[in-house]
Amino acid sequence: MLEIISIAHAVIFTQRRLLIDLGHDEASSRGLLEESVRIVFSEAPDATREVRALAERWGEQQLLDPASAPATRALLDEEIKKAEGRLARLLARQEQIAAELRRLAGEDPDERREDR
Repeated sequence: MLEIISIAHAVIFTQRRLLIDLGHDEASSRGLLEESVRIVFSEAPDATREVRALAERWGEQQLLDPASAPATRALLDEEIKKAEGRLARLLARQEQIAAELRRLAGEDPDERREDR
Protein backbone atom coordinates (compact mmCIF):
# COMPACT_ATOMS: atom_id res chain seq x y z
CA MET A 1 0.00 0.00 0.00
CA LEU A 2 2.99 2.31 0.44
CA GLU A 3 3.50 2.24 -3.32
CA ILE A 4 -0.10 3.29 -3.90
CA ILE A 5 0.32 6.17 -1.46
CA SER A 6 3.46 7.24 -3.33
CA ILE A 7 1.64 7.11 -6.67
CA ALA A 8 -1.24 9.13 -5.20
CA HIS A 9 1.28 11.75 -4.10
CA ALA A 10 2.75 11.89 -7.62
CA VAL A 11 -0.75 12.53 -8.98
CA ILE A 12 -1.34 15.22 -6.35
CA PHE A 13 1.98 16.87 -7.23
CA THR A 14 1.00 16.86 -10.92
CA GLN A 15 -2.40 18.35 -10.12
CA ARG A 16 -0.73 21.08 -8.09
CA ARG A 17 1.60 21.87 -11.03
CA LEU A 18 -1.47 22.12 -13.26
CA LEU A 19 -3.00 24.63 -10.88
CA ILE A 20 0.18 26.71 -11.00
CA ASP A 21 0.16 26.55 -14.81
CA LEU A 22 -3.46 27.75 -14.73
CA GLY A 23 -2.42 30.68 -12.52
CA HIS A 24 -3.98 29.31 -9.33
CA ASP A 25 -1.03 29.29 -6.93
CA GLU A 26 -3.18 29.58 -3.83
CA ALA A 27 -2.27 28.90 -0.23
CA SER A 28 -4.99 26.25 -0.03
CA SER A 29 -3.45 24.16 -2.81
CA ARG A 30 0.03 24.60 -1.31
CA GLY A 31 -1.32 23.37 2.01
CA LEU A 32 -2.88 20.34 0.37
CA LEU A 33 0.40 19.47 -1.33
CA GLU A 34 2.27 19.91 1.96
CA GLU A 35 -0.19 17.55 3.64
CA SER A 36 0.38 14.96 0.92
CA VAL A 37 4.13 15.31 1.40
CA ARG A 38 3.70 14.65 5.13
CA ILE A 39 1.58 11.60 4.39
CA VAL A 40 4.01 10.01 1.93
CA PHE A 41 7.29 10.89 3.64
CA SER A 42 6.37 10.88 7.33
CA GLU A 43 3.00 9.44 8.30
CA ALA A 44 3.00 6.36 6.03
CA PRO A 45 6.53 5.30 7.01
CA ASP A 46 5.64 5.90 10.67
CA ALA A 47 2.57 3.68 10.25
CA THR A 48 4.76 0.80 9.08
CA ARG A 49 7.79 1.27 11.32
CA GLU A 50 6.80 -1.46 13.80
CA VAL A 51 5.89 -3.84 10.96
CA ARG A 52 9.35 -3.43 9.45
CA ALA A 53 11.05 -3.99 12.82
CA LEU A 54 9.00 -7.10 13.59
CA ALA A 55 9.52 -8.47 10.07
CA GLU A 56 13.26 -8.11 10.47
CA ARG A 57 13.19 -9.75 13.91
CA TRP A 58 11.00 -12.59 12.62
CA GLY A 59 13.34 -13.21 9.69
CA GLU A 60 16.33 -13.42 11.99
CA GLN A 61 14.50 -15.67 14.41
CA GLN A 62 13.53 -18.09 11.67
CA LEU A 63 17.25 -18.71 11.17
CA LEU A 64 18.72 -18.19 14.64
CA ASP A 65 15.90 -18.88 17.11
CA PRO A 66 13.15 -20.89 15.39
CA ALA A 67 11.33 -21.54 18.68
CA SER A 68 10.66 -17.78 19.12
CA ALA A 69 9.64 -17.15 15.54
CA PRO A 70 5.95 -18.14 15.84
CA ALA A 71 5.29 -15.67 18.66
CA THR A 72 6.99 -12.90 16.73
CA ARG A 73 5.01 -13.85 13.62
CA ALA A 74 1.77 -13.52 15.61
CA LEU A 75 2.82 -10.03 16.76
CA LEU A 76 3.77 -9.18 13.18
CA ASP A 77 0.35 -10.28 11.88
CA GLU A 78 -1.39 -8.07 14.47
CA GLU A 79 0.78 -5.10 13.61
CA ILE A 80 0.18 -5.59 9.88
CA LYS A 81 -3.58 -5.34 10.46
CA LYS A 82 -3.12 -2.12 12.43
CA ALA A 83 -0.82 -0.66 9.78
CA GLU A 84 -3.23 -1.57 6.98
CA GLY A 85 -5.98 0.40 8.71
CA ARG A 86 -3.74 3.44 9.18
CA LEU A 87 -2.50 3.26 5.59
CA ALA A 88 -6.06 2.95 4.28
CA ARG A 89 -7.02 6.13 6.17
CA LEU A 90 -3.97 7.95 4.78
CA LEU A 91 -4.79 6.85 1.24
CA ALA A 92 -8.39 7.96 1.69
CA ARG A 93 -7.12 11.38 2.77
CA GLN A 94 -4.93 11.57 -0.32
CA GLU A 95 -7.95 10.77 -2.45
CA GLN A 96 -9.76 13.68 -0.78
CA ILE A 97 -6.77 15.96 -1.43
CA ALA A 98 -6.70 14.94 -5.11
CA ALA A 99 -10.44 15.57 -5.44
CA GLU A 100 -10.07 19.02 -3.88
CA LEU A 101 -7.23 19.90 -6.25
CA ARG A 102 -9.34 18.76 -9.21
CA ARG A 103 -12.17 20.95 -7.92
CA LEU A 104 -9.80 23.92 -7.66
CA ALA A 105 -8.70 23.27 -11.26
CA GLY A 106 -12.32 23.33 -12.37
CA GLU A 107 -12.66 19.60 -12.91
CA ASP A 108 -15.63 17.68 -11.54
CA PRO A 109 -14.26 14.71 -9.52
CA ASP A 110 -17.56 12.82 -9.86
CA GLU A 111 -17.41 13.17 -13.62
CA ARG A 112 -13.95 11.53 -13.68
CA ARG A 113 -15.20 8.54 -11.64
CA GLU A 114 -17.97 7.92 -14.18
CA ASP A 115 -15.38 7.76 -16.97
CA ARG A 116 -13.52 4.85 -15.31
